Amino acid sequence: MLRKMSACAAALTLAWGATSSLAQAQAQTDGVLVKLRAESSVKVLSNADHARSLSAATKKTLQVSNGPAPDVRLVRGDGTMSDEELAAALQEAENVEYAAPNRIMQLQAVPNDPLFGQQWYLQSDVYGAIRAQGAWDITTGSPAAPVAVVDSGVCAAHPDLAPNLLPGYDFVNNAAGSAGADCGADSHGTMVSGLIAAAGNNSQGIAGLNWDGRIVPVRALGTGGTGTMADIIAGIRWAAGMPVTGVANNPNPVKVINASLGTVFGQTGIGTCRVIPNSPNSSPAWAELASDLVSTGVILVASAGNDSQPVSEPANCPGAIAVAAVTDDGYKTTYSSFGPEVFISAPGGVGCVSSSSSCGGMLTTSGSNGYAYAEDRVAGTSFAAPLVSGTIALMLSANSTLTADDVKAILKETARPFPYDPSLPLCSGTYSQKCNCTTDTCGVGILDAEAAVRRAYDFGPSSSQPEPQPEVQPEAESSGGGGAADWLALFGLLGLAAGKRRLRKA
Repeated sequence: MLRKMSACAAALTLAWGATSSLAQAQAQTDGVLVKLRAESSVKVLSNADHARSLSAATKKTLQVSNGPAPDVRLVRGDGTMSDEELAAALQEAENVEYAAPNRIMQLQAVPNDPLFGQQWYLQSDVYGAIRAQGAWDITTGSPAAPVAVVDSGVCAAHPDLAPNLLPGYDFVNNAAGSAGADCGADSHGTMVSGLIAAAGNNSQGIAGLNWDGRIVPVRALGTGGTGTMADIIAGIRWAAGMPVTGVANNPNPVKVINASLGTVFGQTGIGTCRVIPNSPNSSPAWAELASDLVSTGVILVASAGNDSQPVSEPANCPGAIAVAAVTDDGYKTTYSSFGPEVFISAPGGVGCVSSSSSCGGMLTTSGSNGYAYAEDRVAGTSFAAPLVSGTIALMLSANSTLTADDVKAILKETARPFPYDPSLPLCSGTYSQKCNCTTDTCGVGILDAEAAVRRAYDFGPSSSQPEPQPEVQPEAESSGGGGAADWLALFGLLGLAAGKRRLRKA
């Protein structure tokens, strides 16, 4: 906790950044660990002498105590600068070997849902999984960052989904406020929704990526899993808050839409999401929708397809995030479509939990108010896409200022590299066996939810404004005794160096 500050110290805090920013930063640290170089003459000083000299040099009330090793001291500030700033300033002193914030550590968030241990795709010790637990240390989702699921509808009575469902719309039956009520055992929309936002830490079933997130269910597919382009486009438009003729506007417009669907291969005139005059592959309706989504800043996440074929609509539309599927070892599933249109890969096949013999498909909620865990029922890029959608929702929960371009940049920056086996061929053409992915065929890498959410939390544009410089105070005489002059020289740069250090984004 921050200590009570004097009026002078409070004024200094305002000069460097908002008090809330300091409080947020300090909540994650407890002082600075400082190790002096072996040849430093000030190592022989007592902690009290260290504190007096350091306080005199900085005009601040600082405390020095023993650290975890004989040559390490723990320095605590008075709350007028963050520990990150203090560490950066101390690190510039020539007698300091290192100065590092004394960070608060904690157990990784583990939900008490009894089936969580079987959700291999969320674990941290499976290479092809997304490391959700580290992301949950930052946020478990927010009602302010809902995800629309344009699919076959959702079984609204499912106990692991009901708490996190917002009113939706059924474009198949033109029913307002309906979740679609697809409660068949193989309800595709229910399975997808569970991966994104099944209630977590509720001692029941599985944990979705967004324990506290929300789903806006939009039914555009029938129970057989097919639907018309007109219904799908209308559903996506409605979810994004765009007008749809004859339908009241969505009261909960979203920034993230999951579309685990695509064009059926073998049809005449499979589109390229572009306007091509006099061509059966022209897709003016999809192209217009893609342009509208980009202009409104809404992110469409779509499955790449399960035919080992080129990526089709809507995943190949400009601005869309196309998702291919990998197994637990990080290699592309044999069925996943791939190609240059893929943006990123995520788990969507069969896998095993490293710490147990539990193997199977993507365990998630099913329409029978139960859970599906059978590889012949729940596997495919349809279930890779919602992991990306759910991760983006977590990113927006951690930082609501992110734009669509920011989200893509962070996903690209934080994705893990694909594994490589020299005995396997590169994924190319329509190859449907195990192969080595590249960034030209399977996207930027494998989704890493922990890294993406942590980066989102810290993400912010660089300020173009000149950074405020604290007033430089004349040095006071030290009462620290022998060697105290070295401390004055050692920490005399504090004021200037602290002024160079940005506060963490609130």
